[in-house]
Amino acid sequence: LARAGRGPAVAAPGPEADEEGGSADWVLVLACDVPRAREIVPALLEAARTADAEVDVVCVVDDGGRRQSLVALHRRARLRSAVARLRRSGGLDGVAVRRLMTDLVTLTVPDPDHAGRDADTWEDVRTLEDEITRRNV
Repeated sequence: LARAGRGPAVAAPGPEADEEGGSADWVLVLACDVPRAREIVPALLEAARTADAEVDVVCVVDDGGRRQSLVALHRRARLRSAVARLRRSGGLDGVAVRRLMTDLVTLTVPDPDHAGRDADTWEDVRTLEDEITRRNV
């Protein structure tokens, strides 16, 4: 996958690469423009641990109901199937991650502290830098 909004998203080989014999059921997807993502990962892991079998994706949702598809856990087998479906329907280049998730059952995890907030603009970057600085002081 190449895009979610304006920036790069998920490397297509990621969910298929099993060079070391990995057998994890879940694949963690974290965007590089979400500097506080690690703060919400424990909640994602807990939600995945207790999720029903039909849940394909566990992702963060903000106060406004917007899903952050680049701070998420995906069931490995279903992610592989979704990537294969997109390949068959025209390829992966430039495809939004939202399109990947179209047919997947998603469980959302609230993000009251906005740890899943991304930096799409320079204003976002400044806001996040200020926030991180305040938290680290």
